[in-house]
Amino acid sequence: CALPILSIYFPFNQIKSLDKISKESEKWLEERKEEKIKLERALVGFNELLFAIPIFGSGFGKEFKTIQPWHYLFFEAEQDLNSAFLLSVSGLYKDSLRSLRSFLELYIFGIYNFVDEDEKRFQKWLQGKKGTPKMKAMMDTISEKNLYINNINNSLNWRNDVESLYSELSGFMHT
Repeated sequence: CALPILSIYFPFNQIKSLDKISKESEKWLEERKEEKIKLERALVGFNELLFAIPIFGSGFGKEFKTIQPWHYLFFEAEQDLNSAFLLSVSGLYKDSLRSLRSFLELYIFGIYNFVDEDEKRFQKWLQGKKGTPKMKAMMDTISEKNLYINNINNSLNWRNDVESLYSELSGFMHT
């Protein structure tokens, strides 16, 4: 290895080619059609949220006016999604799933802060003085405080999909 320190983390002589990993991942998904459909649905939903949040504003009847301090959560979430992809194609599936779970948590936490608009609580969280709310509590707040997201949930059962995906990803972390 040209960079000895990297060999501690990445034994290059043991890593499969990206082409082989990609084919194995594709085969795994083809053998699990239901999982592939769930993954495709989740990715479509997450991509649509990028557009939904600024359009819907921070609550019913309010306009999107300022950049709040919690908006950076969406950028951090996107980095975790990119990491999940790169880790996956590198064959590091558990790390990939951990990044995917982090993406989901950050995105939901960002939406939660967006609709709740409690900057003091967010600052306490940012300083490590307050924990992240449980997924169910965040989803409750999101549904209660934003009519548009509640309508999306009523028509698409979005909340159930998010909570199921979160539960499944959490299960991978504890195996």
